Amino acid sequence: MLDRLITLSKDPSAQGRRELLHAVTDLFLVEPAPSEAVQDDYSQIAVQTLGQLAEGDRAAYAERVAAEPTVPRSVATKLANDPAVAVASVVLRLSPVLTDADLAAVAVTHSAQHLLAIAQRASLSENVTDILVQRGDRAVLRTVS
Repeated sequence: MLDRLITLSKDPSAQGRRELLHAVTDLFLVEPAPSEAVQDDYSQIAVQTLGQLAEGDRAAYAERVAAEPTVPRSVATKLANDPAVAVASVVLRLSPVLTDADLAAVAVTHSAQHLLAIAQRASLSENVTDILVQRGDRAVLRTVS
């Protein structure tokens, strides 16, 4: 496995980047309580690699990790702030690691579709709800209510 990771790390192609991210994610998600060092290493690889992937690949990755409680916050916020709703929406709806501050930051700077995804969370703080009501369209308001 280590040889494969080394080979993938040297492959700059889109397929190589995608395979590297998935291989590292497989290893990361096996550990139920990853150490801070492991989280930091994984975060650096994931965040850097996400910037090199096409929207469809980022969306598939987001679907895979959105609800994982061990995903580092830096990875979750990278996905949540993605301008592509197909990438951000699942993380905004499901991620247990995003804080109210993270959600509020997205809510004040992103599209109505991002707001709708936030509105679909199981629970919302009063602060985030206020931002959704102020900035949201009818669909967001309906979902919040």
